[in-house]
Amino acid sequence: HADGHTCILTSVTKASGDDMETDGRVSSNLLREYDIDILVGQLPIGSGEDDSQYVVFFREPLYKFVSETLFRRGNTKLNMTIDQGAALVIDRARFELGKQRYHDKYSNFLITPQQKDYVLEAGILWSPERRANLTLQNLLSKRILVGIVERMPESLLLLKDVLDGNREASGLFKFLLSNEGQELANIGFRNRTIAIVEHIRDNV
Repeated sequence: HADGHTCILTSVTKASGDDMETDGRVSSNLLREYDIDILVGQLPIGSGEDDSQYVVFFREPLYKFVSETLFRRGNTKLNMTIDQGAALVIDRARFELGKQRYHDKYSNFLITPQQKDYVLEAGILWSPERRANLTLQNLLSKRILVGIVERMPESLLLLKDVLDGNREASGLFKFLLSNEGQELANIGFRNRTIAIVEHIRDNV
């Protein structure tokens, strides 16, 4: 997990399938110590080696906004009707637009710690445009592989080419791309979020 500029490695899964816990700041030495070649978590780019291949999964904007809005309501969302959920999302969208607040949380992970430090030391003011432009620049210059959660089959095919060029894990990716694998990936996401998104698209 990430805390500001510090990324803490909490557990390691070996190729054998054995798990082990650890508690150390992510560094080149730590990765070599545990013979780690894949890191998974909310890690900012720049956390690994210079030649690391980064993979990021985005959400479709409307799905992400709806999902985040419902998440903020905790257990109360379980008793909401689709109409009530849609009204809650629309009210929040209007409020955020009225305050001229825009979502830029992705940039927390797509701007390197070094870039953040430079902006701070140089006294440069952040703006949504600056953060967005630097994020886009990093996506291109660092050749980051981008997947879309709502288009998981296509995203997994891209990931397969990067992770399994020798086709050693073909069975795993075949399962993930199967109907059963897709059902597992969508548990807890599909019904309410999709229903509210479709309601908003049909009625707003």
